Amino acid sequence: MKTKIFFSVALLGIFSLMSADRVTAIEEVSTYLNRFHENPSAVMDEVVPKFDLYGNAIHRDLSKHEQEIIAKSRDHFRKKIVDKKMLFRSSEEKSSYVSGDRVQELIPASLMRIERNIHALDAKRLTSGKVATQPWSDDYWPVYKGGLGFRYADKKLGEMEHTKWNNFFNYVKTYPAATLIEQGNSSLLSPSEKYDLLIGANISPYGNQGLTAKMWKEGDNYARTSENGEVETWFGICHGWAAASYMLPRAIGPVIVQTAAGALTFYPADIKALASLFWANFQFKQSSVGGRCNVKPEKLNKDRSSGRITDQECFDTNPGTWHLAVTHLLGMAKKTFIIDANFDYEVWNQPLLTYRYNYFNPQTFKEYVKAENAMIKIKNYKKDKFKNFRSDDTSHVVGVRMKIAYMVENTPVQRVVDHQRYDAINTAEYLYDLELDQRGNIIGGEWYHNTHPDFLWTPDYNLESLSAYDRSVEGEWNSNNAALPDSWAKAAKASAINASLPLGKIISELLRRSTVVE
Repeated sequence: MKTKIFFSVALLGIFSLMSADRVTAIEEVSTYLNRFHENPSAVMDEVVPKFDLYGNAIHRDLSKHEQEIIAKSRDHFRKKIVDKKMLFRSSEEKSSYVSGDRVQELIPASLMRIERNIHALDAKRLTSGKVATQPWSDDYWPVYKGGLGFRYADKKLGEMEHTKWNNFFNYVKTYPAATLIEQGNSSLLSPSEKYDLLIGANISPYGNQGLTAKMWKEGDNYARTSENGEVETWFGICHGWAAASYMLPRAIGPVIVQTAAGALTFYPADIKALASLFWANFQFKQSSVGGRCNVKPEKLNKDRSSGRITDQECFDTNPGTWHLAVTHLLGMAKKTFIIDANFDYEVWNQPLLTYRYNYFNPQTFKEYVKAENAMIKIKNYKKDKFKNFRSDDTSHVVGVRMKIAYMVENTPVQRVVDHQRYDAINTAEYLYDLELDQRGNIIGGEWYHNTHPDFLWTPDYNLESLSAYDRSVEGEWNSNNAALPDSWAKAAKASAINASLPLGKIISELLRRSTVVE
């Protein structure tokens, strides 16, 4: 008899943490804003503190080299997402919306009508929200470890955590997959080695005959072209994980499949790895807001009075766009999207999980539940540090203090059952204000941090996880005791060799079986 396993979405615990202020705040709004008005430039450049769910601060100092590598990696990724023809605002423009920074570029019209009136939003009680189903955490499968070629269950490799790419490569050459299989240790194989064994491809790290070889070839290419012959630890597939974490269901239990070498077990971590790689290399339709900043941090132009970045292509997502995106997608539709949590050290593709906000009067710093009590007429806002950047249509300004929780990567573990309690979640808090026209419509705003969510994106919510290679697949593979059909294996080999892409139908079938216990 087959029994379906269902796990409820335990997001109420996260909300209780947030509402009870067990999640550490940056500080009291009044304290922060007093410091801001005393020294705007210094306070604006402070890195927004981040915390885990236990209130532990997450911090790391970066070297200049690491900062440069992160900037290059960001730019490389954004080139894939952002339309190259996107028009950016000039330095003379106000902070209201421009092309590339409109919420309708993130939220499709087919999903919902955008409500811009802040009083109407308050009437809908959208000051907090959460996703319907929690996205799952996964590793970013760094290239320097061999990507999906990394044998995460091998304790000896775990001891090599801080070594170089060449050491990992030499290890798999010294202890080839064939040796592990002969010794009865197939459970120690990497996700890509298991996949190659399933589809009948060469499981060697050499050549170009399977997914494993492609994984190690990528690291070899980086090592050969880098200045120091090493692979940067930042390179990986975090963007693939971020998309897969909510575009595909969670792998819950192990799946046993039949291969030429006998029975082979795919654990939830193996299946999640393949899903992340698929979405990293799958060419899909997406929506995004925010742009690309090609200016180094130390060369950014900033306003002397406020500390605000005046290089508008680096100002990125307007607070008004951010606020509407969060309240509509998470608050109304219960759907997540991916944020660049801010441009510091953290790997930047993070699916949003929950949010909660209240308002503050930007003149008095007092906090309120409703916007009507916190908003101030622009003509009465005497201490406005951003007055030179306000939209000409601004009638009122209201401050917002928003706490968010978002998913982050975790280390792969060979568990028999995966559960959301094993996920990794971080929190952050942002201050910004919203510009309102005479009718109360949100028309723009200003950040009170230069490190803010500056790039938002999501795949099309209706996309199927199927590539062109999946269309050549014939027949079904729905029996645990059956070997992979020939047409599936042929398509899978072509997909792996030509695109470093696992077959979408194989992943879907593994996911289906992972929710069933015999």
